[in-house]
Amino acid sequence: MSERQAARSRISRGKKNAEHRIRRQREHGPGARDRGHDERRVPRDGRGRRHGARGGGRGGGGRGNGARGGRGERRQGRPGPVEHRAGRGRHGRHGRPGPVEQRPRRPGPLEPAPRRGHGRGHGRRPAHRRPGPLELTPDGERRRGSVEQRQEARRPERHWQGLIGAVIEGRDLDGADTAWVMDRIMRGDVPDALIAGFLVALRAKGETVAELDGLVGGLMDHAVTVDVPGRTVDVVGTGGDGAHTVNISTMAAIVAAGAGARVVKHGNRAASSACGSADVLERLGVGLRLTPEEVARSVDEVGIAFCFAPDFHPAMRHAVGARKALGIPTVFNAIGPLSNPARPSAQAVGVADPRLLPLVAGVLARRGVEALVFRGDDGLDELTVTTSSRVCAVTGGTVREEHFDPHAQGIPYSNVEALRGGDAGTNAAVALRVLRGSGAPCGTRCSSRRRRRSRSASRPGTVR
Repeated sequence: MSERQAARSRISRGKKNAEHRIRRQREHGPGARDRGHDERRVPRDGRGRRHGARGGGRGGGGRGNGARGGRGERRQGRPGPVEHRAGRGRHGRHGRPGPVEQRPRRPGPLEPAPRRGHGRGHGRRPAHRRPGPLELTPDGERRRGSVEQRQEARRPERHWQGLIGAVIEGRDLDGADTAWVMDRIMRGDVPDALIAGFLVALRAKGETVAELDGLVGGLMDHAVTVDVPGRTVDVVGTGGDGAHTVNISTMAAIVAAGAGARVVKHGNRAASSACGSADVLERLGVGLRLTPEEVARSVDEVGIAFCFAPDFHPAMRHAVGARKALGIPTVFNAIGPLSNPARPSAQAVGVADPRLLPLVAGVLARRGVEALVFRGDDGLDELTVTTSSRVCAVTGGTVREEHFDPHAQGIPYSNVEALRGGDAGTNAAVALRVLRGSGAPCGTRCSSRRRRRSRSASRPGTVR
């Protein structure tokens, strides 16, 4: 007999002996040691434990009977009670047969192996563990969906009641949630009641940078974009300070264009004041209804152009009803200055709500825009001249907060009354007077001392 045949014979005898031991254990129950069987011949697993046991005591396999087992226990169905013959089992020495749990049988060749310790077969894999959809790479190979796609597929289906409820409970949404909200609003299939409820809940909770950035992204997806080559700037404010001042940001945009900047001014008609930027520019003779091509040509020829918000964000009409019904500042006041369709390289943004100062700066930093975001300590959404201002400087994706004091720059303090405006005609007249260098905005006469200090602090390049 060759060595190979001898080895096969030993393996065959070993298998037969193992099957005999297993069959004997099934017939006589697990208490082999108490019945005089040789402990060394009880089948053991790879860790030296008796088959089906999990560290129990003598004579019954410990927790291996009727409890959740280890590697050796694969139960099929529920165990049923049987009775031992007299003289067998743990109580057989006293002649008292008792019910014990039947040892689990092995599954047949065509039966699925049960799940360990639970007595149930394999079910469908949970949704969060299912692989993502298959894609084709440029080389034609199949691969699973990206991490973002799989994460998005695992998200529960969004609906208005769930999102509003989460905000009411004080939970922050992510950018994808608020982008979904804005997308549905811009599609026009959301009733005003839901829009108003979401806006009020978000205002009560307090917006986050991610939420505001998602809303801006959702709005820009529906915008009419403008392609203006080169570096461009915008000067804009949120409004809502209730001071009814003249159109300071509009005059500042004209001054910046006169100094050589390429300005794309984004604005609208009055919302919280008597006169908006569109109202005063229209009174000055500026055309409002420009196409994207005309905006680019105007910037190229004269250095400044105006983007009338309703023409470049036509889908915003679907939110007008809810905003007017509320009559209070909402997150839309912050979205407007962040949604210039020309996507300028730099911005100067004034905010009236102190909570919006870091939020607007954070969104601009995320979008790679260089910016100055400011709020006057008197509550104006301007770099005020009545007192100091808080300023967030955004450069290279980082935000640095500073304070600006006009008096330290040689600019005399004024008062809010000197900045009061009126209707479109009044504000247009003030703008012409200021740009000609004729004095204080609203005709308030400065003292000769203030006038001299103001002139000495003026810089070259100012439009007069």
